Amino acid sequence: MTAHELMIITNHCLIKGGKPTEPPKQNIVRQLMAARTAPVQAKNFYIGVKFPNNTDENGRRMYPLFFIPPYNNGKNTRQY
Repeated sequence: MTAHELMIITNHCLIKGGKPTEPPKQNIVRQLMAARTAPVQAKNFYIGVKFPNNTDENGRRMYPLFFIPPYNNGKNTRQY
């Protein structure tokens, strides 16, 4: 399962009121942290969305610092 798929499934589970036990939580965190975007990739992303320094004209951060949802290899997302 890709980090993108894990993110979608986890989100759906939490929205529906699910509460994973400790081992699945640790696994989810480990996998998502391993999929974090590298600083160079993040910089390219910010340039692509026209926020080169990840800030708007008022100095506010526009995107998370440590995690950008993983790119899904150009595929459309599926409904789970």
